[in-house]
Amino acid sequence: MTQESERACSANTVLIRGAICRAANEEHLLHFSRLFKMLKDGAVDESWLRAVEQKDNILPAVDYRIYRADYAPSRTGTAGGARSVCHGTNS
Repeated sequence: MTQESERACSANTVLIRGAICRAANEEHLLHFSRLFKMLKDGAVDESWLRAVEQKDNILPAVDYRIYRADYAPSRTGTAGGARSVCHGTNS
């Protein structure tokens, strides 16, 4: 492969990756917007939300319950059956 063709290949790869990232970001924003509207309207489509969570769960180990005002950590350091990041087990 010549240097020129290597540069062209590299440039195409960057463009393709950029397009893929852009499409993924647009999809995430659409999901967020739909979820926001459902929460605002008080009607969450749980089957849709489960499907989105399975596909795009970027933070599976985050225990959202720690942000509750009445949160009390268990003796094992995780709340009510949350997955332990360190040990990979349920408490």
